[in-house]
Amino acid sequence: MPELPEVEVVRRGLEKQLLGAKIKEVEVFFPGSLRGQDIKRFCAALEGWTITAAVRRGKFLWLLGEDREGQQTLYSLVIHLGMSGQLLINQPQIELSHKNQGHLRVRLTMEDDRTVNFVDQRTFGRMVVEPLVETRDKKPGGLGAGSHLVPRNVELNVARDALDPNVDLEKISSTVRKRKSSIKHSLLDQKLVSGIGNIYADETLFASGINPGQRADSLSEAQIQELFKTAGAIMKTAIKHGGTSFDELYVDTSGNPGYFEQELKVYGRGGESCKTCGTTLEKLQQSGRTATYCPQCQPLQD
Repeated sequence: MPELPEVEVVRRGLEKQLLGAKIKEVEVFFPGSLRGQDIKRFCAALEGWTITAAVRRGKFLWLLGEDREGQQTLYSLVIHLGMSGQLLINQPQIELSHKNQGHLRVRLTMEDDRTVNFVDQRTFGRMVVEPLVETRDKKPGGLGAGSHLVPRNVELNVARDALDPNVDLEKISSTVRKRKSSIKHSLLDQKLVSGIGNIYADETLFASGINPGQRADSLSEAQIQELFKTAGAIMKTAIKHGGTSFDELYVDTSGNPGYFEQELKVYGRGGESCKTCGTTLEKLQQSGRTATYCPQCQPLQD
């Protein structure tokens, strides 16, 4: 599943290519992608819409727009890529590949005849029109936002992420410090800090020398705060590499894969040698997730 860096690469592609573009036509080929929303209302809300911003919080993307009269609408187009969602922007007269045509779920056609194609092989992704609300902290809704408006369900269920300039790491660290669960469990808690999944949690813990099974309350608030800063630094590096692509299901808006897989130190390398010390990397099962770590570089502390 795409994590924060992969979604941020997509957001930047949307921001670079779509700001100021007007939607001429909306076509829905798979109603399930709308998660129960009425197709006619979905299309009517977006047709004639001019895209003004591409915003991200955690793994959620949303577009803001103006209506035909140039007024900012109080609703947004929220996009979650799920496990295999792709947003592919095609130039006029350029068709999707035959394979992608088979997985095309929603298509937005711009006035200049470019198309934004939501391709989703496994159909866990979604595109929904959602009302905007004020952020509770009265700060911009996410990365790429210039306003305090945010999709309602995002504000209710998705915390700010490690790359959000308005994230309160001191408050988060204080909360984590009181937990008896493993520190990795807190890294993955989307209501605490969003956007960190299994890949970047494992890489962050390795870079910090912390065992994934370490209890959160055994660490100091300073250590926890530094851990989230490290997660942000690693994800920034991943963004520079275009994200992590293990297969063809994750690509950017131009169809290009990411190359951060080559930089991974532990994730997906269980049983292989640690790139730092040569020790065999081990796996640890935690709440249905597998954590990969180096027992030498990440010893469990008393």
